Amino acid sequence: MPVHYQIDPGRHLIRTRCVGSLTLDEVVAHLRALEADPRIPDPLDVLLDFSELSNFPDHDQVHSVAREVQQLRPNIAWRNLAIVAPRDLAFGIARMFEMISEPSFRATMVFRARADAERWIEKPDAPLAS
Repeated sequence: MPVHYQIDPGRHLIRTRCVGSLTLDEVVAHLRALEADPRIPDPLDVLLDFSELSNFPDHDQVHSVAREVQQLRPNIAWRNLAIVAPRDLAFGIARMFEMISEPSFRATMVFRARADAERWIEKPDAPLAS
């Protein structure tokens, strides 16, 4: 499966990597797997990494994923979302998802570098360095 995740229950964090070519059905299957995973902490911060993704969703698919995330809110207490998107197209898609999925998360932010995303997800209320 091109979506891999690791749960850090002590930090209420899930690190998710999207690798290679990814379909909407695979994303939905990943979200269903999260919903069924008894290890998912409450609340849940997400570090989503698009660094290894080779294809990108279109506008309608981004909206579909945002709806799926919203529908999981009763079962998963989403908190903060940090997205790693080093390439321009990935960054643009991530910003679109950030805006569309805003109601599902307390805070979201898109980063070019994983280290910046890691720092932010640790302290999402801290001011960002310029």
